[in-house]
Amino acid sequence: MTVSRIQSPFRALPVLIAFFFNLFIGPALPLIASAATNIPDYSQCQIGNPKPVALDCDGWINGILNATHNEYAEDEVVPQRLIVDFDTTGAHSVQLSYMARKDSGTQVHAYDYLATWNYTYVNADKCQDLNPASLCIPNSDATASFLNIPSDPNSVTPGGPQPTSAHELPQANRQFVMYGGDLTGTSAITHTTDPAEAGSDYGVITINFNVTDADGRVMLLFGGHLAAGLGDRGWGAGLGAGSISGGPYHLRLTAIDGESIGNRDNQIMSNAITPLFPSLQIEKTADAASVSAGSNIGFTITVTNDGPGVANAVTLNDPLPDGTGVDWDIVPAYAGPGTCSITGSPPAETLTCAFGNMADDASATVLDLPPLPSRTNTSPRVTSTS
Repeated sequence: MTVSRIQSPFRALPVLIAFFFNLFIGPALPLIASAATNIPDYSQCQIGNPKPVALDCDGWINGILNATHNEYAEDEVVPQRLIVDFDTTGAHSVQLSYMARKDSGTQVHAYDYLATWNYTYVNADKCQDLNPASLCIPNSDATASFLNIPSDPNSVTPGGPQPTSAHELPQANRQFVMYGGDLTGTSAITHTTDPAEAGSDYGVITINFNVTDADGRVMLLFGGHLAAGLGDRGWGAGLGAGSISGGPYHLRLTAIDGESIGNRDNQIMSNAITPLFPSLQIEKTADAASVSAGSNIGFTITVTNDGPGVANAVTLNDPLPDGTGVDWDIVPAYAGPGTCSITGSPPAETLTCAFGNMADDASATVLDLPPLPSRTNTSPRVTSTS
């Protein structure tokens, strides 16, 4: 018995499609493909832990900045470096997206906007760790192009709604810097969400430029501003980049010449970022360097919140010096802010104060005067300011 195989009429279809693609579509590809040949470097500044006194980089990496090798702080700018090789000079563009808010149960501000790459780490070396070293474009003001990063007028939460522009650094500190090209303009900043990260928000901006380097290479420098909870640019206590829980957040290169390239991603962990906390200062000053026997002695204590932000539930406990006949007192009674009193009994007495919440730059002053056996009827003073 002979078995015949029936030839499918669709068997030759892949060949026909390939022929059609090569004949008609292939020649058109150079007209529609991105003119970027490759991205030899997209990296960010690793500063080390502890933070460098010289305000430079410990190195540049593409990957995740974590607490082991970084000690960033809120309200600092993380330097970013992008080098792209193009087939041609002339007009080109890149698109960046940065996680402005991360939702890890609750929304917290992350990279709230972009800023000048070396605003914080002023001695960062843009050519450090480049391999080969020839990737570096000479560093001089004559070859650098600068462009304002536009303000972000979008009103966002949490800590609002309020516009991002109310938290931005001055325009002079929000600049794109390019070597090997002339920056010509940007798109307005828009916001989008990532379906894979429900509740998280990305700022998106496109940067336009003309490539002037003979080799078609450009270096673009910029930075991500770490959102602050407190301070002049703060969103509110616990809402800054150092308060994010969960995984890292992102600063991405997402398109070149209008075409998606996936996500070339630099990331940072919140454990690499120190939140801003109020800073309390205590100054204790004697009324006099020395006194005669039998004279009154005393001192002034001033507690100041240098900020940023409100210091909550501030207290003071100061064990007072003892001596024969010394019985400390506050006369007249402390009037605020909060309360102050002398606790205990001679010779073990303590100045105890509960100032409550102290705003940024608020202070409280207490003057203590102990009566001595020979003192006259002189009353101590108590003053406070806020």
